[in-house]
Amino acid sequence: MADTKPLKTQNGGLEQYGDGDTLAIAHGGTGATTVVGARENLLIIVSATEPESPAEGTIWIDTSVV
Repeated sequence: MADTKPLKTQNGGLEQYGDGDTLAIAHGGTGATTVVGARENLLIIVSATEPESPAEGTIWIDTSVV
């Protein structure tokens, strides 16, 4: 099965999201166009060292044990 892009309503019809389009967090997306941006928007830190003062709700993925 080929990869598909989600659809959005635009100009009275349906169109596929373009490569630079984003889907807001409120609508089930990440609001970012890159993996790094998505992690930042979702408060996910991927690191071998624990962050000193992460924002409340931040998820830390410890890569030192993988």
